[in-house]
Amino acid sequence: IHKELNLLKSEQDVEQEISDQKDAELELIKSREYYFKRNKSIITDLFYFDQASITTCVNCGAVLYNFSMFNTLIFPLEKTRLFKVNKGEFFEYVNLKDCFDCHINPETSQQGEVFYCNTCHQESRYILENKISSFPEILTIVLNRGTHLEFDVEFMITYLLDFLDDYLIKLNSNKQDLGTKYELIGIIIHTGNSGMD
Repeated sequence: IHKELNLLKSEQDVEQEISDQKDAELELIKSREYYFKRNKSIITDLFYFDQASITTCVNCGAVLYNFSMFNTLIFPLEKTRLFKVNKGEFFEYVNLKDCFDCHINPETSQQGEVFYCNTCHQESRYILENKISSFPEILTIVLNRGTHLEFDVEFMITYLLDFLDDYLIKLNSNKQDLGTKYELIGIIIHTGNSGMD
């Protein structure tokens, strides 16, 4: 829908500025400028938000910021370890706050997973963390059961979203998002193995 309604359709590519990714505020501004030079529609106005991927070098502690635009938050249930399992057949409950906690929980790279750090000039393991940079007018959350669960997933959801400040990267440019709250306006439930179900 966004593609059809995009007011900035252009065949010309917009060049993205090269940076050292060390200044979070500057990276966020550049990322937003780059994206909105190519994208503008009612869909981006209502549903899109930016998120920070924060990489910390284990060797020297250097921190790099990378911002990207998204229109959904996807929480893979099989990876979150958030739910009680009853006889391996279904999940009793899913708490959205726990999903957010798992989403932003810093993860250290495994042995052999390295990146080249431009600060200490060597390959290093890293800590990866996600933070939300801004909240959209309408937040879409997908609870994805994944491909490895052979059984249907049934669960209760607690959805009170009044704790969102904890998941924001604290920058001057997103202070307007402090105190953000949402109310539930709709649920889509997909059942079965086919996209047509």
